[in-house]
Amino acid sequence: MIDLTKFKPQLVGEGDLGIFLYNNDSVFVEPKIDGVRILCMKRGDDIRFFARSGAEWTKRFGEIGKEIAKSIHADNIILDGEMAVVKEGKVLSSN
Repeated sequence: MIDLTKFKPQLVGEGDLGIFLYNNDSVFVEPKIDGVRILCMKRGDDIRFFARSGAEWTKRFGEIGKEIAKSIHADNIILDGEMAVVKEGKVLSSN
């Protein structure tokens, strides 16, 4: 498996939104979903999940890992995103 210490999740920082919007023809905005920041690492059919701290959370997301293995056709990939639970169209709190 890939050494997680070489990868850090991208964190929000300060920037100039006006310049960003002015210099881009297309801007896509998505709603903020309050979940848990997760790095998902796929190598072949092996899927592992890590928290931002580097703690492994693979056992918590076993079924999701199986779906990712079937859906993502790259042999080696790292996905950095937010893991959230949605029930009946509503995002459940991660707290």
